[in-house]
Formats: sequence, C-alpha cells, structure tokens
Amino acid sequence: DYDDPSFQMTYDSSSNQLTVDDRASSGGLIVDVNGEVAAKQTTLGASLLGAVDDAQIPRIVTVPSTFAGVEYTLISENVPSGEKAHRVYVSPTGQMVKTVNAVWNNTTNLWAKDVNGEAATRLVLDETAGLVLEFQATGVNSWADGAWTTNSMSATGTAFDALVVAAGVLTSTTIVGQVNQLRDGKHGIKELYLPASMAQLDDGASLAYRDVDSALNGDFGWSSSDAGTFRVDLGIPMHAGDRLIEMTCYIDEGNAGGETITFEMYEVNPATPSKSQKGPEKVSGTSGGQNTVVFTSADSDWPLTLLSDRLYVLAVTIAQTSGAQESKFHGVKIEYDHP
Repeated sequence: DYDDPSFQMTYDSSSNQLTVDDRASSGGLIVDVNGEVAAKQTTLGASLLGAVDDAQIPRIVTVPSTFAGVEYTLISENVPSGEKAHRVYVSPTGQMVKTVNAVWNNTTNLWAKDVNGEAATRLVLDETAGLVLEFQATGVNSWADGAWTTNSMSATGTAFDALVVAAGVLTSTTIVGQVNQLRDGKHGIKELYLPASMAQLDDGASLAYRDVDSALNGDFGWSSSDAGTFRVDLGIPMHAGDRLIEMTCYIDEGNAGGETITFEMYEVNPATPSKSQKGPEKVSGTSGGQNTVVFTSADSDWPLTLLSDRLYVLAVTIAQTSGAQESKFHGVKIEYDHP
C-alpha cells in the first residue's frame, strides 16, 4: 500500500525486528513493528516484552553514513512549520550532536538555519571532549563546522558559569579543576573599602590632624591654620594572588586653592628592604570640593597582581599652600579578583 520505491522495510520474524532503509516521505503510512498500519501512532517493540533479555534488543538501529565527504548523518528531526527545528546527528567518528535551528549540508559542508536572524545552538557528546555546548550568533546564517562558538549559553555570548564549565567542556577533569579553584579562593570581581583611619602618618606628622567630625570620622588632612606637606601610608591588606583591577581614592580638594594630593602605589620587599613604584603617580586637581583619583587597568603595571613575600602600600601626600584650604584624604575603594 506504500508507493514510494525508495522506502523499504524488512521484517525479521526470528528476531522480531523491523529494519527501515529510508525515512517515509510526507503523507506516507506509519507502520508498526508487526507490519500493521497505524493511522496516528506507532509503538516500536511492543512484542519484545516476553523475557528479560528482550530489553537489550534495540527498537531502532541506525548506522552513520560511511560515504566519502559525509560529516554527519541525520538520525531524527522535529520541524515545526516556520519554527526552529530540533535535530539529532551522528558522525562517523562517534560524535552525537543535538541541534536547534541548525541543519547540516554534506554537499556544501556548511551549517544553515531554519529561521535566519535567530540563534542556533548545538550540544555535542564526544568521547574525548566530553559534553560541549556551542552556539552561533543571530547575525550568522551560514557557517563552517569549526565556526561554532564554545562556552556560551546564548546568542549574546553570555558566558556559561565558570564554576560549572571550563572552555565549554564539562568533564570530570574540569569539574575537579573548578573545585580546586574554589578551594584556592579564586573568585570574580569583589570590592574592598579602606578608610583613611587605617593609614599611618609618615612625614610631617606634627602638622597633620585627623578630622573627627561625625560624617567623615578618621580623615587625614590639614587644619585651617597650617600650610606645608605631609604623607600618610595606607597598607593594602590582601592575599598573594589577588589582582588589583581598579582603585578609587576619595579626597576633598579643600576650598579651591593651590593644594594638591598625590598618590603613589608601592611594592615593598621587606627582606631587603626595598620598594618599587607600581603604576604612575596620580595627582589631584585643585578645583576644590569632593573628588576622586583613580588607578585603572589602563595604567602601567595595572591590573596589579599581588606577589607572595611582598607588601603593598599606597603613599598619600597632601601639599597645602594656604592655611585656609583644609584638603583631606577620606579613603579608597579597591576592585579586585583572584584569577
């Protein structure tokens, strides 16, 4: 009753298996394992329930193509009208590939989309690489097999959580590696706030004062009756391996006079002892009022990775030319990670 000559079925009564050599075309009949026509649904292997060993007999057997040039053999597909299709492929090398909105062409050796302008995704199960999640962005509608992007959850390139996946591959090795990262304290960007009250007076101590008003308790600065220069040193209490990405220094430039506040970051070897400056010298403006001075990743030596057996100190120098300026150093905010 089926008139498509490319569709062939072979039923082996000894093994009670049905072998199909080609997929049915649109409008074809659905045939169950016993050779009976089912108008809407078929149940494969319903009669293979007589013994325990029957559960080991495959209901469907597929073999990947071995023709030269064939990269993938299509095993199944679900193609809603006008929507993104779901497909399952196998390769001659043993990969299994699940795709959404991606169809492979063995003639052109290119992937294409069911719906252009939408994302495409594939999940690859490989005996060597493990489980690999890949995607193709919305703006690409035809691409080579090697042009998938790995380690992402979406077309926008949002990275898959690094605590679960490394380099797009989920294996026992990468899982152990991520657990070790957690053990070693590795993390994303965090913030550390250090008030000026943690700093120590270095030069000009007799001329400096600490502001004790309730709003900015512990600031270092000049009293209104003094002029000159003094320095405070702020130690950076962090761990070896931490990486300083950005440091914002909060200041009050005083009452728009000629004073400046200078910031210098030093790496100190306490065994020598010796020090080396890390990054440029940063100098505030003189416009007066609240302001910030910022070390960024664009500066030399930054981002700054903290080494073991080293100390890190921020030297803050306030030069006040007029006794009426009252310039102050409030403290710093440090953005850092531990890669």
